Amino acid sequence: MTKDSIKDAMLISPIENISMAFSKLSDPDDNYHQSSFIPPINLREIIIQLDEPAYQVSIPELKITEQWTGQDKKKKSLLMESVTIISNNKIKEFLPNNVMNGGRLVNKDFVRDSITLFPGTKKDTSVILYDKKTELTPIIEKNGKVRFDVDLKIRASVELMKNDITRKQYESEIKRSIKKEIKKTYQYTQKRDIDLFKLSKILYRNENDTWKRIENEGMIPLEDDTLRSICVEVELQDTGKQKLSPIFEGQKDKGVENQ
Repeated sequence: MTKDSIKDAMLISPIENISMAFSKLSDPDDNYHQSSFIPPINLREIIIQLDEPAYQVSIPELKITEQWTGQDKKKKSLLMESVTIISNNKIKEFLPNNVMNGGRLVNKDFVRDSITLFPGTKKDTSVILYDKKTELTPIIEKNGKVRFDVDLKIRASVELMKNDITRKQYESEIKRSIKKEIKKTYQYTQKRDIDLFKLSKILYRNENDTWKRIENEGMIPLEDDTLRSICVEVELQDTGKQKLSPIFEGQKDKGVENQ
């Protein structure tokens, strides 16, 4: 999807004198493996998702921007930082890029991406997230209400470790940030009747009788408390270039050391 000229978007090359075969349009999977923010989708997947509960599909939205490539020269490039929700062959909603922060962490195809800890402070730190495993489990309560537990396991690598932050503090902040992003994304989309986490599809596959009882045009009711719990497990890895003491038990506090 794009609000810009389709012709201009199709003709933008990644870098000067590089084949168009390496553009974001021609090779979206490789770009997604480097930064798993918004997953690409092919026509077959679009058709399948529009035929499954809740009959909604997320399509990447492209934006043409200009960036400096030299002192006196700008070059057009493509940004892929938001999505368009399509339902019943109509545009349902445009989701801004900050809403997708939580969506990427629930997406099953996530490979790697970064997250910023302690933003706007002297402790501001960038962390790479990878090896993610997410499980969304439907819970049928005694009153018949359906809620979901989110269990997420992920590895993280701190690009620049700081000597005034312990391992536990890093892990605690990563967990807090991930939970915050997932909640923010769910709350934003739930209010707009968008099932970005595909909860309707999960219930359809796992508890079909319950899905039949509560579904409306393929979609189950999404309420403020539909996400019952969000459990996050983080395994913090050393960057291999620098390490912070004490990260591992038994180490003395020596500050930042080169390995």
